[in-house]
Amino acid sequence: MLDLTPELPASLCFDPTIINKLRLRLVRPSSADGIIVGAEGIIICPKWIQPTYDALAECAEHGNDIVCLRGNRISGIVHSQHRQTGTQLRRQQFRRHANEADCMVMAKSLVIAKTSGQLALLRRAARQRQDPVLDQRADRLTRDRLTIPGAKTLDALRGCEGIIARMYFSAWPHLLKLPSFQRIPRRALNPINHLLDLCYSRLCLAVTLTLLDNGFDLALGTLHSEDQRRPTLALDLMEPLRPRIVDRFVMNVYQDALNGSWFVQEGNRWNLTTLGRSRWRHRWNTWFYGGSRRSGQHLAVKEAVSVYRAWVEDSASSLRWPSLDA
Repeated sequence: MLDLTPELPASLCFDPTIINKLRLRLVRPSSADGIIVGAEGIIICPKWIQPTYDALAECAEHGNDIVCLRGNRISGIVHSQHRQTGTQLRRQQFRRHANEADCMVMAKSLVIAKTSGQLALLRRAARQRQDPVLDQRADRLTRDRLTIPGAKTLDALRGCEGIIARMYFSAWPHLLKLPSFQRIPRRALNPINHLLDLCYSRLCLAVTLTLLDNGFDLALGTLHSEDQRRPTLALDLMEPLRPRIVDRFVMNVYQDALNGSWFVQEGNRWNLTTLGRSRWRHRWNTWFYGGSRRSGQHLAVKEAVSVYRAWVEDSASSLRWPSLDA
């Protein structure tokens, strides 16, 4: 058992130069940054230590159980016994991804499902508010969506997705009733961008843990380019879930966030206050994991991984991703 209790923010990452080793990387350089044994042990991380995706993947590869806690709730679990039972599934996964035509079908289905969710959000808001601008953006999104099936290459498909995303977020000032808004990932230039980044990160972690628990290789994506530093497959399966889970959540809480002292501006960045982080975490956990009266959105994550698994195991499987109104 390893109890990691430094008093500084840190990330737990895998050291590829040494087998079965994990490295504790402190946010601020310190002599305490060292290599720790990660095999056949229980790793207890306080809340300021975050495991990186490579650490999660390598722990699963080497037969370590992974349990992520959010307060007194288990937010994710990976069973080590799936390492043995998932061998055949891995072979099928590699065979499917070796077929470029099948991968293109998968990538297009992800973009179409994501765009359908974005369009559903705009249409619903346009009906509720009788906003002609939202109707215009939805009409434009509908026209742009028709270009997706005609994309012949992944680069062309990513170009279509980028155009649609810009059109979608151009409607957010009207959705949020703000004077202006521009979606710029990972820079926290305003509270809305910071909320989106935080929630997308939580969603990615949930998808990653579910994929690892099923025994899949995170590197085998179709829509996103391969990158050893990020879970490509999880980023793919996030696409149809973004509008349903994260975008809806941010639209529901942004007014409370702006009026409730959730954020403080530090230079050119916005960060959550201690109170804001507590309130955001409570609202997100309630939304994502549900409660006694309502099931949580985490069920859509399991559904998306089930759709992907069916595609891996059966070439004739229908790619029906979780929809906004499911």
